[in-house]
Amino acid sequence: MKNPRLWLDEETKHWVEEGIIDDLQANSIRQCYPQQDSKSWGMILLSSFGAIMIGLGVILLFAYNWDEMSRFSKMAVILTVLVLTHLFAYQMRIKGKQGLSESLFVLATMLFGAGIWLVAQVYHLDEHYPNAILLWGGGALALAWALPSLPQAIMAIALLLIWHLLEVFDFEFALHHAWVILLFGIVPLIWRLRSPLLARLSSTSLLITLGLVSATVDEHLFASTLLLIATGMIFLAHWGEKQSGSFQKSITREFAKPAYVVFVGTLFLLSFNEISEDVMQVRFKETAVYFYFYGALLFSQGMLIWLVFNRIINPMIIGAELMVILVIYPSLTGEYLSLFLYKEALIFNLILLVQSIWMIIEGSRKADGRKMLWGSLILSALALARYSDMFDSLISRAIVFLVVGAGLFIAGNVYNKNKQEQV
Repeated sequence: MKNPRLWLDEETKHWVEEGIIDDLQANSIRQCYPQQDSKSWGMILLSSFGAIMIGLGVILLFAYNWDEMSRFSKMAVILTVLVLTHLFAYQMRIKGKQGLSESLFVLATMLFGAGIWLVAQVYHLDEHYPNAILLWGGGALALAWALPSLPQAIMAIALLLIWHLLEVFDFEFALHHAWVILLFGIVPLIWRLRSPLLARLSSTSLLITLGLVSATVDEHLFASTLLLIATGMIFLAHWGEKQSGSFQKSITREFAKPAYVVFVGTLFLLSFNEISEDVMQVRFKETAVYFYFYGALLFSQGMLIWLVFNRIINPMIIGAELMVILVIYPSLTGEYLSLFLYKEALIFNLILLVQSIWMIIEGSRKADGRKMLWGSLILSALALARYSDMFDSLISRAIVFLVVGAGLFIAGNVYNKNKQEQV
């Protein structure tokens, strides 16, 4: 069906005419299925590349005689190209040519970035160069709000992440305001643009930014902060699943997907004894360490309290909170207890093992292929990782693989049986 929303509008109109439902009920049904964006992103992408090629050609034509031009001529060229591109893009938007307009605004943002570097060259500005990326990303973010525009929001996320990476790896700066810009500049755009894709990208960018900041402040803070933030996002997703609006469910689900990956990935890395002993001993020596550790803990446990208050409890929530109790809280009690719990990284292996088995059982019982697949991958990765560092003899290794393989075989058969019964 090419346009399901159009079909729904026509059907509800007929239902009202036939007296099956009234106008209020029809509007309620339509609100459960928000209007899908009818833009052809393939055409927008193709047009954007075409516009970029044209823009590069124009830039190269001027670059051929760039040294011969006066400073006034250079500035005039830069400003004229920027203004004309924005005006033409806005004109196409007024005429309803959304695809062409989006591609031209993408070109305008890229020319804005090129203009920043050209102005710096013209006036021989020797500035902290990541600031140019920040200014470029700020321009894209401003257009994302003004239009509003999903491509501009994506460009803003990419540029802000590049800016942060440059500051961290080239200058070792802990940019505490980077995640604030993303949180208040990008996240609210999710609801304005009604974009699940932007929800996933903004969540990913937040996790990367918070990880970079915490690692720059103290490398021992990195794992704890990411685990707590990811746990809080997972709790948020479970709250969203209980809401009535389909859009809200979709947004919270997409927002939490990167958090699941971070949660499982961090636990998997910590299942290696050398890594867990090094990164989980949080040292409270700086104010920033207190802020990020307790801020992340407050977010995670605050979301848990909200779930309990709303009577939303399931095995996934219990498992995630158990991880917080067994892994995070010992950091507050002293080095001895922490070392006892983290010895040989057994606690992380047990959490991953229980989590993967639960996902496999739930996936096979409810015929949920995605949950079944992820549980199987986690269990297989855990078995392979422990192949070399936990089991010494070939017979013990063989038994582990036989047990894991037999379990996956049985779960696969249960999944197929339940799947056929659902059909």
